[in-house]
Amino acid sequence: PEKGIALSGIGMSYLMLERYEEALAWGERALREMPNYGSSHRVVIMALVKLNRLDEARAAARRLMEAFPTYTLGLQRQINPWRDKVFAERYVEALG
Repeated sequence: PEKGIALSGIGMSYLMLERYEEALAWGERALREMPNYGSSHRVVIMALVKLNRLDEARAAARRLMEAFPTYTLGLQRQINPWRDKVFAERYVEALG
């Protein structure tokens, strides 16, 4: 499981750098290692939104909601771990 968490973190780093293709690749790798890790789902969703691959982003969001039916954007705002508030808002906006 630790490998999936690490891969997701790499994907998140690429999101913060606005390197969305790389973020997507790492997020997908993370999901293969750990399919039920919410952060990996969110990396994939945000990368797809930023790449304007909206149908795929919606499908990824459905998978997130199937795995975590109580997840909300309000909850994401509350548990937001980033000090970079601009990135944090971009992240939540992309998920919405």
